[in-house]
Order: sequence, then structure tokens, then C-alpha cells
Amino acid sequence: MISVNERKKLCAMQFAEGLLALIVGIAIAVLGEDALEIILIAVGVILVIWAVLIFIGAASVGFGGGGMLMGGLYLLLGLILILVPALISDVLMALLAVGLIVIGVLSLLGIPAFGLPDSDSKIVNVAVAVLMIVTGIIALFNLDDTADVVMIVIGAFVAAAGIVRMYGAYRLKGVIA
Repeated sequence: MISVNERKKLCAMQFAEGLLALIVGIAIAVLGEDALEIILIAVGVILVIWAVLIFIGAASVGFGGGGMLMGGLYLLLGLILILVPALISDVLMALLAVGLIVIGVLSLLGIPAFGLPDSDSKIVNVAVAVLMIVTGIIALFNLDDTADVVMIVIGAFVAAAGIVRMYGAYRLKGVIA
């Protein structure tokens, strides 16, 4: 059984996690595409570190060419993410835009994309499909603003999750007291 002091620490930690998520979510939403580029650079740094660890492991244990090849791929990908995050951001947004267009076209053809069920209303299906195609085309020709919108949505979700976490801590505190 958990003591009252341990529950209070748990409550404080849950509140701190929620507050951190709220702050990070707001920062992501405010920074927009810049936040995406920061995330890409961070992932690039992690991949470079991972590559170095693979190289060290391959050299010390003798994994052979496979370990060195994998380390080389991680190093290359990490350096690309670090050196040209704006290009990678644009590529990701272009893929998102093309994905929207493809899903919209599939929906217009009556083919449920990714196993998503069709609506009972043909009008709704056509309207959603056309909206997806138009959104995809607009996104394709405006990648920077698309990245900003995507990051605002992600930031809002992270901030909302933080608020829910803080509310859970508040509720838990009421149970403990």
C-alpha cells in the first residue's frame, strides 16, 4: 500500500509533468515550423550519437559490415536532419499534402482509404473527399504555413494533455487530503 507521503509526491510529480507538457505544447504551437525544425535537429543529434555507439560496438565486438553499414546510415540520416531541417520539414509537409490528395481521390472513387469505413451519405463522402483534395493542393503549394498549422495542432494537443494531467493531479490531491 502506498503511504500518504508517497501519494503526495506522486501528485506533485503528476502536476509537474502536466505543467511541463502545457509549457512544451504552448511553445510548439507558438514556434510552429521552427519547433518542427528543432525537433528534427534533436532527432538528428540522437541518430549521430546512436551511430557513434554502433561504430564503437562494431569495433569492439566485431559485428562486421552490418553494424558499420547501420551506423553509417544512422550517421548519414542524422547529419541530414541536423544540416537541412527546413528541407526535411518541407518534404514531410509535401508528403502530408500528397497523402491528403491521395486519400481524397480514393474516397471520390469509393475506395475506403486505410480501411476507414465509408459514410452512409454519398454527399458527405464527396464533400469530405473534395475538401481533402483541396486542402492537400493548398498545402502542397504552401508548405511553410502547412507546417505552422500542423505544429499548432500538435502543440494544442500536447498543451491539452498537460492540462488534463494537472487536473488529474488536482483531483488526486483532493482524494489524498
